[in-house]
Amino acid sequence: MSYKIAIRKNATGEIRVYELERCDWDDASLFWLSRGQGNFGCDCNRELEFVRAGGPGPEDDPYWNELETECGHERFDILYAELPDGSRHEVDGPENPYWAEWLEYLTRHPEQA
Repeated sequence: MSYKIAIRKNATGEIRVYELERCDWDDASLFWLSRGQGNFGCDCNRELEFVRAGGPGPEDDPYWNELETECGHERFDILYAELPDGSRHEVDGPENPYWAEWLEYLTRHPEQA
């Protein structure tokens, strides 16, 4: 079942909602979205989803089709994932069971903050 994510661009505070149609929610989804854990915990992938949440771009738009992004952990936050039944799961925050692991990692590796 596909789901939506709310992504905030921290520099501006703008929040966009994007439906991950190609992804199903399962037991590993929260891990996959979590900082320091899964592939979508990195700003490079979060920026792609933020841009796509702004609407479809022209087929010949290189920014849309070949967006170059930078890795990091501070430019974008995923506030929550919303499932089709309306339930929400906090991603970047203390309700996420992986959040404590991320904070512990940051204490050991402050250069990643």
